[in-house]
Amino acid sequence: MEKDSIENVKNWIDSVKERNPDDTVILIIGTKVDLRKSEEVFETVGKQFITENKAFFFETSARYRRNNEYSLKVDNM
Repeated sequence: MEKDSIENVKNWIDSVKERNPDDTVILIIGTKVDLRKSEEVFETVGKQFITENKAFFFETSARYRRNNEYSLKVDNM
């Protein structure tokens, strides 16, 4: 997760928590993983962020055809 993305997601999560029950499931889908500049940012900041916010997370890449089917299944839940 890029630092800008993390800030945006923090704002979205705060908004969700204000309007929904405490047991709302938060799923973050990272797209375009093939364009990631630094694995280190995710390893240090991203994992901590996901843990602190009790969120589920997975990454996708259309270019490498990685996990795209999961995002479609989640969208249809």
